[in-house]
Amino acid sequence: MTAPERAPLGAALALLLALVSLTGPLSPVLMATSVGLLGLLIGISWPGLLELPSAIGTRVVVAGTGIGGALVAVLVPERLTPVSAIVMLCAVGIFAAFVHQMLRRDRRDLTSSLTGTVAGVFLAGLAATWVIAQVDAQVSESTKRGSAGSGVESSSS
Repeated sequence: MTAPERAPLGAALALLLALVSLTGPLSPVLMATSVGLLGLLIGISWPGLLELPSAIGTRVVVAGTGIGGALVAVLVPERLTPVSAIVMLCAVGIFAAFVHQMLRRDRRDLTSSLTGTVAGVFLAGLAATWVIAQVDAQVSESTKRGSAGSGVESSSS
């Protein structure tokens, strides 16, 4: 993909994320869906962008981390913060990148392949912080509405 082809695609993805952030109460779920789709697209295109020698394994590891990050950001249990869960998911992704490199039959360019896969894992995993931002925005908006509603009731009594 050449630079003139990448620029409109990047602008379209940025516009998609901006539009999703304006959707109100459905915003966290739509953002998680968008980020999961973005993680899948990153996983598919990452090995070709970096010209990595073992494309299939890298695609699986990077896409799995991106989709997992979107799911974890929405479905994280109460006892664990979403950021901690995403960091743990990135750690699992790095472990998967090492396992992928150890299982490769072709041993050429191990360092560049491992480095590229780990970079893709972090990029796809950290994209899930957009979902956390949307969840936090919805919570703070609900809190503001709740406190504004109680303030109106107490002043009218």
